Amino acid sequence: MRVYSVNRIREFDRITIDEFGLPSHSLMEVAGHNLYREICKRFENINSVFVLCGKGNNGGDGLVVGRLFLLRGCSVSILFAEDISLSTPDLKRNFEILQKVSSRFPNLRIYRYGSDDSRTIERDLFSSDIIIDALLGTGINSNLKSPYREIVGWINSLGLSKKVVAIDIPSGLNGDTGRPMPEAIISSLTLTLGGGKIGLYSYPAPEYTGEVVVVDIGLPLRLDEKPIYEVTDIQMFSGRLKRRDINFHKGNGGHTGVVAGSPDRSGAAYLSVLGALRSGAGLVTLISEREVIDGLTTIYPEAMVRELDYSNTDERYIESLFSGIDTLVIGPGLGREESKKEWVRKLIYEWKGYLVLDAEALNLISGRQFSNDRVVITPHPLELSRIMNGVSKDEIQRDRIGYAVKTAKELNCTVVLKGARSVIANQKGDVTINTTGNQFMASGGMGDLLSGIIGGLLYQTGSPYEAARIGVFVHGLAADIKGEEIESPLLATDVAEYLPLAFKRAGLYV
Repeated sequence: MRVYSVNRIREFDRITIDEFGLPSHSLMEVAGHNLYREICKRFENINSVFVLCGKGNNGGDGLVVGRLFLLRGCSVSILFAEDISLSTPDLKRNFEILQKVSSRFPNLRIYRYGSDDSRTIERDLFSSDIIIDALLGTGINSNLKSPYREIVGWINSLGLSKKVVAIDIPSGLNGDTGRPMPEAIISSLTLTLGGGKIGLYSYPAPEYTGEVVVVDIGLPLRLDEKPIYEVTDIQMFSGRLKRRDINFHKGNGGHTGVVAGSPDRSGAAYLSVLGALRSGAGLVTLISEREVIDGLTTIYPEAMVRELDYSNTDERYIESLFSGIDTLVIGPGLGREESKKEWVRKLIYEWKGYLVLDAEALNLISGRQFSNDRVVITPHPLELSRIMNGVSKDEIQRDRIGYAVKTAKELNCTVVLKGARSVIANQKGDVTINTTGNQFMASGGMGDLLSGIIGGLLYQTGSPYEAARIGVFVHGLAADIKGEEIESPLLATDVAEYLPLAFKRAGLYV
C-alpha cells in the first residue's frame, strides 16, 4: 500500500484548495462525512459521543463529526483544549454551525479544559460510547506543550483506549517517524485522511494507533512523485517472481554462494544456506573453512561446499573459488579473526555480482560507497550505529526511516534496518515498512536465515530492493503463520519450515 510523508499530504491539500479551487471548509465537510460513515460501520449502538477538540483543522473535522452525530439524535460532548477564539477560521465556522444545530437538537454539552470541573468531564467520558480524538493532527514535530500534554496524559490514564477513535493520527504522534512526542493518545482505531502517513506504520506507532483505516477525501494522490513510500500487505507481491513453467530449471533460479561460519559458529552459516534453499535459489554453495563445511552436507544434502583458505590471496584461486556464482551472502557466523578481515573486506568491495552483507561483514564496511549498486545490507540498529560512525542506537531508533535512507544513499545500497516494523530503503530514497513478524521471533539465527532468503531472491528478482522487500515480508509471514499455530517462542528453523506456505500465501509465483 502506498503511504506518504506529512509534507506530501499537506501539499495535496494545498493543490486541492489553491489550484483546484475547492474551499477548505468544503474539504473539511467531505472529511467529516466520510469519518462519520467509517465510525458508524465499526461501532454499533452509538448513543453518546465525546469529542476532544484542539484549535486547528483537526479539531474542525471533529466538530463536523460531532454535528452529524447530534443530528442523528445522539448526546454529544465537546472538550475544547483552548479558547475558541484561538482556533482556525474553518473550526470557528463549524462551531457556529454546531451551535445553530443545537438549538433544534439540544443534547450538546461544551467544556473548556481547565475551566470546567474535571470530575464532571470524566463522568461524561466514561459514559460516552466513543471518544473522538481531534486534538492535534499531523503537524506536530516537537514535544507536546500545555495543555495538550496534560490532556493526553489524563485521557490515557483513564484506560478508555478501546473506545477512542483518532482522526488522522493519534494526538502527540509524529506522522513521519511514528514516535510519541513524548506522549500520544492510545486509540483503538485511527481514521487517517487522504492517504496513509508513513509514521502510522512505523514502530512504535502501532502501540498507539489500533487499526488504521485510510479515509478518502478526494486528494490528488496520483500526482505523487518519487521517492515512493509503501507499507507491505498480503497482495503486494502477488506474481512478483517468475512463474515456474514446465521448462524452468535450476539455472533459472541462480547460484547463491554463502561465505559464512567459523568453527564455533557453523550454525549461522547453515541457517543462511537453508534460507537460500527455501527461497528458491537453483544452486546453493557454502564457501567456508574445512571445519564448517564438513558438517553441512549431512544436514542439507541439497547444498554444495567449497573449502575456503583465507591465507590464499592468489587471484586465480579466488576466481575459481567463486566461479559460476551469481550472488554472495557474506557474514553470518564469520567470526572476527584479524586474519580474515582484510581478505573478506577486499571481497566485499571487489565483488561485481549480487551481494548481501550481514553480521560480521557489516563491521568491515569502511563507510565508502559501494561501486557495485547490487548490494543489500541487513543491520540491526546497533550495527547501523557502527556503520554510521557513532550515531547512537537511540538516535537511530528515533528516526529509523531517516537513517535507513541516509545510509542507503551514502553507501549506494539497499538497507534492511531490522527490528519491529523493519525498514527497507534504497539509494533513490524509496522506503517500504514491513508489517509481518512478531515477538516470538526474538531468538538467535533469525537474521542468518533472512540473509540467505534475500540472497536466494536476488537473482530471481534482479533487484536488490525487491529481493529485500520480499525476503523480509515472507520471513515475517512464515513466523506469523507458525506463531499463530503454537503461540510460543520460535526457532529460526521453525520459520524456515513455514517459508513455502508463506510464499504460497503471498502468491509470489502466481
